[in-house]
Amino acid sequence: MLENKISIVITDLQKENVITHITDAAALLPGLLSLTPGQREKMLKLGDKSYGFNDNAYAHYEQHGNFMPSYVESAEYTIDVNARKQLYSIRSVVQAFLDDIDDSLMIVGSEEFYVALEYYNSVKRGAKSNVPAAKGIYDDLKGRFPGRGGNPEVPPTPAP
Repeated sequence: MLENKISIVITDLQKENVITHITDAAALLPGLLSLTPGQREKMLKLGDKSYGFNDNAYAHYEQHGNFMPSYVESAEYTIDVNARKQLYSIRSVVQAFLDDIDDSLMIVGSEEFYVALEYYNSVKRGAKSNVPAAKGIYDDLKGRFPGRGGNPEVPPTPAP
Protein backbone atom coordinates (compact mmCIF):
# COMPACT_ATOMS: atom_id res chain seq x y z
CA MET A 1 0.00 0.00 0.00
CA LEU A 2 1.28 3.43 -0.91
CA GLU A 3 1.95 5.86 1.93
CA ASN A 4 0.52 9.21 0.91
CA LYS A 5 3.30 11.62 1.82
CA ILE A 6 1.71 14.77 0.46
CA SER A 7 -1.81 16.04 -0.02
CA ILE A 8 -1.62 19.58 -1.28
CA VAL A 9 -4.50 21.34 -2.98
CA ILE A 10 -3.42 24.33 -5.05
CA THR A 11 -6.25 26.39 -6.44
CA ASP A 12 -6.00 28.26 -9.72
CA LEU A 13 -6.12 31.47 -7.70
CA GLN A 14 -3.19 30.39 -5.53
CA LYS A 15 -1.20 29.38 -8.60
CA GLU A 16 -1.90 32.71 -10.30
CA ASN A 17 -1.00 34.63 -7.12
CA VAL A 18 2.33 32.82 -6.80
CA ILE A 19 3.13 33.43 -10.46
CA THR A 20 2.15 37.11 -10.12
CA HIS A 21 4.31 37.55 -7.01
CA ILE A 22 7.29 35.88 -8.67
CA THR A 23 6.82 38.02 -11.77
CA ASP A 24 6.54 41.12 -9.59
CA ALA A 25 9.70 40.14 -7.69
CA ALA A 26 11.59 39.68 -10.96
CA ALA A 27 10.43 43.14 -12.07
CA LEU A 28 12.11 44.60 -8.97
CA LEU A 29 15.47 43.63 -10.50
CA PRO A 30 15.29 45.06 -14.03
CA GLY A 31 19.07 44.87 -14.54
CA LEU A 32 19.22 41.07 -14.55
CA LEU A 33 20.67 39.52 -17.69
CA SER A 34 20.37 36.15 -19.43
CA LEU A 35 23.34 34.37 -20.98
CA THR A 36 23.49 31.98 -23.90
CA PRO A 37 25.13 28.60 -23.30
CA GLY A 38 28.12 29.81 -25.34
CA GLN A 39 28.48 32.93 -23.21
CA ARG A 40 28.28 30.85 -20.04
CA GLU A 41 30.98 28.52 -21.33
CA LYS A 42 33.43 31.33 -22.11
CA MET A 43 32.85 33.38 -18.96
CA LEU A 44 35.22 33.44 -15.99
CA LYS A 45 33.22 31.85 -13.16
CA LEU A 46 33.16 32.68 -9.48
CA GLY A 47 32.70 29.40 -7.64
CA ASP A 48 32.15 28.72 -3.95
CA LYS A 49 35.90 28.34 -3.34
CA SER A 50 36.61 31.80 -4.75
CA TYR A 51 34.15 33.84 -2.67
CA GLY A 52 36.66 34.15 0.18
CA PHE A 53 39.42 35.20 -2.20
CA ASN A 54 37.20 37.86 -3.77
CA ASP A 55 36.03 39.19 -0.41
CA ASN A 56 39.63 39.32 0.80
CA ALA A 57 40.83 41.04 -2.38
CA TYR A 58 38.08 43.64 -2.09
CA ALA A 59 38.91 44.31 1.57
CA HIS A 60 42.53 44.93 0.54
CA TYR A 61 41.39 47.14 -2.34
CA GLU A 62 39.39 49.28 0.07
CA GLN A 63 42.54 49.87 2.14
CA HIS A 64 45.04 50.08 -0.72
CA GLY A 65 43.12 51.14 -3.83
CA ASN A 66 46.31 52.57 -5.33
CA PHE A 67 47.17 49.09 -6.63
CA MET A 68 44.07 48.98 -8.82
CA PRO A 69 45.12 49.16 -12.49
CA SER A 70 44.08 52.43 -14.12
CA TYR A 71 42.09 50.65 -16.85
CA VAL A 72 39.71 49.12 -14.25
CA GLU A 73 36.67 51.17 -13.25
CA SER A 74 36.86 51.09 -9.46
CA ALA A 75 33.26 52.21 -9.01
CA GLU A 76 32.04 49.26 -11.13
CA TYR A 77 34.13 46.88 -9.03
CA THR A 78 32.31 48.07 -5.91
CA ILE A 79 28.95 47.79 -7.67
CA ASP A 80 29.76 44.23 -8.79
CA VAL A 81 30.89 43.15 -5.30
CA ASN A 82 27.73 44.51 -3.70
CA ALA A 83 25.46 43.11 -6.43
CA ARG A 84 27.01 39.64 -6.04
CA LYS A 85 26.36 39.66 -2.30
CA GLN A 86 22.76 40.85 -2.69
CA LEU A 87 21.99 38.45 -5.55
CA TYR A 88 23.48 35.55 -3.61
CA SER A 89 21.17 36.31 -0.65
CA ILE A 90 18.15 36.49 -2.96
CA ARG A 91 19.20 33.32 -4.77
CA SER A 92 19.44 31.40 -1.48
CA VAL A 93 15.80 32.13 -0.68
CA VAL A 94 14.60 31.46 -4.23
CA GLN A 95 16.65 28.24 -4.43
CA ALA A 96 15.15 26.93 -1.18
CA PHE A 97 11.66 27.66 -2.56
CA LEU A 98 12.52 25.96 -5.86
CA ASP A 99 13.98 22.95 -4.02
CA ASP A 100 10.71 22.58 -2.08
CA ILE A 101 8.73 22.79 -5.33
CA ASP A 102 11.00 20.21 -6.99
CA ASP A 103 10.76 17.84 -4.01
CA SER A 104 6.99 18.21 -3.85
CA LEU A 105 6.74 17.58 -7.61
CA MET A 106 8.82 14.44 -7.19
CA ILE A 107 6.61 13.16 -4.38
CA VAL A 108 3.27 13.90 -6.07
CA GLY A 109 4.61 12.53 -9.37
CA SER A 110 5.73 9.32 -7.71
CA GLU A 111 2.42 8.89 -5.91
CA GLU A 112 0.49 9.69 -9.08
CA PHE A 113 2.53 7.22 -11.16
CA TYR A 114 2.10 4.50 -8.54
CA VAL A 115 -1.69 4.91 -8.63
CA ALA A 116 -1.71 5.09 -12.45
CA LEU A 117 0.22 1.80 -12.60
CA GLU A 118 -2.19 0.20 -10.15
CA TYR A 119 -5.09 1.40 -12.32
CA TYR A 120 -3.35 0.10 -15.46
CA ASN A 121 -2.79 -3.31 -13.85
CA SER A 122 -6.45 -3.47 -12.87
CA VAL A 123 -7.56 -2.52 -16.41
CA LYS A 124 -5.19 -5.11 -17.88
CA ARG A 125 -6.69 -7.82 -15.68
CA GLY A 126 -10.15 -6.60 -16.71
CA ALA A 127 -9.21 -6.77 -20.41
CA LYS A 128 -7.95 -10.35 -19.99
CA SER A 129 -11.26 -11.22 -18.35
CA ASN A 130 -13.30 -9.47 -21.08
CA VAL A 131 -14.76 -6.88 -18.71
CA PRO A 132 -16.71 -4.31 -20.78
CA ALA A 133 -14.71 -1.14 -21.64
CA ALA A 134 -11.48 -2.57 -20.21
CA LYS A 135 -10.03 -3.56 -23.61
CA GLY A 136 -10.41 -0.03 -25.02
CA ILE A 137 -8.80 1.54 -21.96
CA TYR A 138 -6.01 -1.04 -21.98
CA ASP A 139 -5.32 -0.46 -25.68
CA ASP A 140 -5.08 3.27 -25.03
CA LEU A 141 -2.76 2.95 -22.02
CA LYS A 142 -0.46 0.15 -23.18
CA GLY A 143 1.33 2.55 -25.53
CA ARG A 144 3.28 3.76 -22.49
CA PHE A 145 5.14 0.44 -22.57
CA PRO A 146 6.20 0.08 -26.23
CA GLY A 147 8.30 -2.72 -27.61
CA ARG A 148 6.65 -5.42 -25.59
CA GLY A 149 4.65 -6.96 -28.38
CA GLY A 150 0.91 -7.30 -28.37
CA ASN A 151 0.88 -8.37 -24.76
CA PRO A 152 3.33 -6.15 -22.91
CA GLU A 153 4.55 -7.06 -19.47
CA VAL A 154 3.45 -4.57 -16.90
CA PRO A 155 6.37 -3.13 -14.99
CA PRO A 156 6.42 -4.17 -11.37
CA THR A 157 4.55 -1.89 -9.04
CA PRO A 158 7.12 0.22 -7.19
CA ALA A 159 7.56 -0.44 -3.52
CA PRO A 160 5.97 2.28 -1.39
